[in-house]
Amino acid sequence: MVSAPWIASSIFWSCAWPFETEAAAIASERATNIQIKAIREAQRVFSRAISSGERAIKEDFAFHQAIALATQNNRFVEFLEFSRTLDHSAAKHPFF
Repeated sequence: MVSAPWIASSIFWSCAWPFETEAAAIASERATNIQIKAIREAQRVFSRAISSGERAIKEDFAFHQAIALATQNNRFVEFLEFSRTLDHSAAKHPFF
């Protein structure tokens, strides 16, 4: 039997991927030089954590947060913050 958290998490991730793709596209057009440096640094820290065998949950969030901030659209930031309130324990996502 499929659990309710797994269903909710699967629905969330099916919506999140297109959202994240759009955020990255918008950030690529609107990001300031400082925001680009922040994205690169967050990606470096995230990659280092993954390479060390860590789950890198905080680093993953920081990377996506840097991108969301670079969109200069608070709705992307709010959606990302909302995602933190969900139970991802049953998610089929590599970092949860």
